[in-house]
Amino acid sequence: MTVLVVEDNPEVRNSLTRILTRAGFEVDEAENGLVALSKVEQRSYGALVCDIMMPVMDGVRLYQLLAHQYPEAARRVVFVSAWFDDPDVRGFLDHTDRPVLRKPFDIEQFIQTVRGVAEQPAPGPSLRVDRA
Repeated sequence: MTVLVVEDNPEVRNSLTRILTRAGFEVDEAENGLVALSKVEQRSYGALVCDIMMPVMDGVRLYQLLAHQYPEAARRVVFVSAWFDDPDVRGFLDHTDRPVLRKPFDIEQFIQTVRGVAEQPAPGPSLRVDRA
């Protein structure tokens, strides 16, 4: 199972990558949503672990684009964020109906959440939606 970690903080991104690698996942990394979108255009992921607040393209915009262009990828997002007190962020996260882990989070819960998302079967024969 391959997971894409989308996190702008290199230390946090490296920590998440180490945790997931030790748990048996293959891990790709992206420092922002734009890089992540480029990677999703090239391959499928079992799960996308995504921060909310990032430069260039944040997690909100990434999720919106995924939902429109790659709905299967959007169904595989796990958000990790420290921004729960912001009403706009909270409203967005509630609307997505995706798993959300508040930083700092329990490592075992993180691994179980990512594994649960990654093990969900794909809904049909195609994981991608053609763009016009």
